[in-house]
Amino acid sequence: MHRNERERVRDSRKNIDIEISLSNDFSRNKLNITLKQPFNSTSLFVPGGENYAKHVITMADWSQSDKIVLYKAMIAAYNYAFFDKEASISAKEVFSKSARFLVEWLNVTHIEN
Repeated sequence: MHRNERERVRDSRKNIDIEISLSNDFSRNKLNITLKQPFNSTSLFVPGGENYAKHVITMADWSQSDKIVLYKAMIAAYNYAFFDKEASISAKEVFSKSARFLVEWLNVTHIEN
C-alpha cells in the first residue's frame, strides 16, 4: 500500500468509528454534540429543535455517481445550516424537515442523467 492509500484508509476508519459512536449515543437518547460532517459520511445526525424531532439520515445506495453528488450536496447543506454563522435562523428547521425525504428518495430511485 502506498502512503496516501494508508492515510485514506485510516481516515475512513476514523469516520466510521465516529459515526458508530454517535449512532450509539443517539439511539440511547444521550446528549451528543453535533459535528461538521465530512463528505464521505454515510449518515447525518440531525439534532432536534423546538419544532422538529431529532433523527438520523442515512444514505444506503452508493451505486450511481449522480446520487453521490446529490448526497454530498446534502452534506454541504447540513454543514451550512448547522455551522455557518451566515445561515438564516430558519435554515436548521428547513433542513431538518426536508432533507430526510430527499435522501429516502435517493435510496429507492434510479436516476438517469
